[in-house]
Amino acid sequence: MTTQNYLNKSQELLNDLWEKINETEIVLAKEKEKYAWHKANVQIMKQAVVSKYNRMYLFLRKEEQQHLIRLDKKEKKNLEKLKKIELKLSQQVQQLQRMAVQLGLDFKKLDIKTILDVKDLLNKSDAQLLQYPQDDFPKWTMCHITGLREMMMNFQRDITLDPETANPYLIVSPDLKSVKHTCVPQDVSDNSERFNYSVTVLSAQRFTSGIHYWEVEVAGMTEWEVGICKDSISRKGNPSLLPGEIIALKTFKLRDNFCLEISHIGGNFHMEKPIEKIGIFLDYENRNISFYNVTDGLLIYSVSTIALQGPLRSFFSPCFQNEDNTSRSLVISRCVSI
Repeated sequence: MTTQNYLNKSQELLNDLWEKINETEIVLAKEKEKYAWHKANVQIMKQAVVSKYNRMYLFLRKEEQQHLIRLDKKEKKNLEKLKKIELKLSQQVQQLQRMAVQLGLDFKKLDIKTILDVKDLLNKSDAQLLQYPQDDFPKWTMCHITGLREMMMNFQRDITLDPETANPYLIVSPDLKSVKHTCVPQDVSDNSERFNYSVTVLSAQRFTSGIHYWEVEVAGMTEWEVGICKDSISRKGNPSLLPGEIIALKTFKLRDNFCLEISHIGGNFHMEKPIEKIGIFLDYENRNISFYNVTDGLLIYSVSTIALQGPLRSFFSPCFQNEDNTSRSLVISRCVSI
């Protein structure tokens, strides 16, 4: 190869190098442009996120205030109603007391007019007392809190049942996710963990820390009970539960009323319709337990208590079902990815 050929070849290689340098610089410039675009886009999105969360904070704060105002109004209305009832009944008590004093003073001088006046007063008193029927259950107040279930779902746990704790009249499914009442007792061993009176089964999981959430399907059941209890709760007989041993939500039907009952609150409360799916939230460190109506998106009840200490377990009771409803089961929902 001649000297000229070497020079030509060298020049050709040099030209290729510069061409590749130019191509690389163009690609680099485009990558920088893409980075600048992405950076600007990220900044725009960051501003949007901050703006949307600020709006959400304002919305939630406004929603919170609306709930508090509504509850305050309800409390004020109930207080006004109580004051009217208190006034009427106090007047009635005073009338009865005056009549009793009068009768005590003139007991030996009773005449027909006095007897008729007493009977008339007693009849009026009976009629007035009938205005306050004992089975007129108050309605339970529930609240819709935006984003609450989405928050709780971040702590959803895979809960299963412990068949060794199940009452003999309960059938636990093979996948340990559902339980139903049966009229025929099962042939099971009477171990120390098993409930022999209460129609109850506990979760296999014990809670000693952390935040946990699970949901239970109860559609079609007229009576059921779910909640949290101490792992040390008595399994035998029908002992009177000590305060703080159990926090439970129970529903049942009384005549045409769907009723709600919470373990440590006296009285029964009326609901417009039965609950179909219940969520249970446990914050162990803060001793907070909440019940959530999943279907209607309503917070039913939330309580913070220092009494529940030591290992805790979830408990489930389909209660005693009649023969027509024994096929109904409490079903623990499976975990879903969010």
